[in-house]
Amino acid sequence: MHVLFLPSWYPENPEDIRGSFFREQALALLKAGCKVGVIAPEMLSLRRPLHALDANHSISEEIDSGMPTYRKAAINWTPRCWALNARRMGRIGVTLYKAYFAEHGRPDVIHVHASLLGGAAAIAIAKYANIPYAISEHSSLYARGLVPKAGIMIARSVSTNAGARFAVSKPFAKLLERRLELASDSFAVMPNIVDQSFLDVPLPLRDTCKTRFLHISLLNSEKRVDLIVRAFAQQFSQNPEVTLTIGGDGPTRSTLMSLATELGVADRVYFLGGLSRSEVRSAMANSDAFVLSSKYETFGVVLIEALAMGLPIIATECGGPEDIVTPNAGILVPTDNVDAMASAMEQICDNRNRWSAKNLRADCAARFGPDAISRRWIAHYDHLLESGGLAT
Repeated sequence: MHVLFLPSWYPENPEDIRGSFFREQALALLKAGCKVGVIAPEMLSLRRPLHALDANHSISEEIDSGMPTYRKAAINWTPRCWALNARRMGRIGVTLYKAYFAEHGRPDVIHVHASLLGGAAAIAIAKYANIPYAISEHSSLYARGLVPKAGIMIARSVSTNAGARFAVSKPFAKLLERRLELASDSFAVMPNIVDQSFLDVPLPLRDTCKTRFLHISLLNSEKRVDLIVRAFAQQFSQNPEVTLTIGGDGPTRSTLMSLATELGVADRVYFLGGLSRSEVRSAMANSDAFVLSSKYETFGVVLIEALAMGLPIIATECGGPEDIVTPNAGILVPTDNVDAMASAMEQICDNRNRWSAKNLRADCAARFGPDAISRRWIAHYDHLLESGGLAT
């Protein structure tokens, strides 16, 4: 099976967390015996002008852990012109495909990650080379109401022309069907994978007399990390055996640090700043539970990474976590509810032995491990080819 990945965004290097789950899924399929390549077209925003202007705008090729990866970037001069950008992305996609085909041959199937705007490239390549494609949708833009009508039209076209359609969680699948005005059950569900490195690192011995809560994200207003800080202060202001560590960077970091000071818990709320993948693993190894407080999530890769590291989870019912956090994995709480968050944190502290690190890891491997998810994808690719690559 020869699979060509076509992501709408992609990490610049192995330590870049942006789109890292796309790369990890591709490498998992390679390990499972598929021939896998990546073409990564990108439209660069002028919100980062130096990055956009200094980027390499010609085709680049690299071999990433045995996987050929082709890239080409273009400056997005017209960010609000969705139709124009879709056509540009289509041309870039075909250009990259031609370069890939010349060296590595014709793939059996294209796997698109996120409709906007990689899906536009997939449609163009499918027409040019008569190759079927499957779409995996990940973007939280739909849940946040940030996709305008023109973008919705593009995403609907990408979905209706796909041979198979998948969303990363059940709630997200239903939301997509509503937003794109597609029939019920148009999207099947396929979760993201957990990177194997999180399953391979030895589980640490943890002190059950202390509880170290951890949160990691891009610190912005939609992650609602202030809820965690407030819940921590409400429940544990007089308990020196409980700490909170916050990893990641973003526009709300300074506000969160000020909030911890204001609430009198700054001495037990630690800020790590931006983290590499290896640093995320280290932070999880030095923690006892993971907390997520987002307003919107389509999935939550950091949650399955925490499970792989043997951490019970507290997460808000914000879209993706509902498919991840079973009673055997942790506690779900409503969004925007400090009292519920504080109560869940107290339950974790009082019932640490309820969640075995070994069992959490085993459950994570069975549900989200690279081997398990790769087998499912290969079966779907086979079915797509058997059906003639027609939309189903």
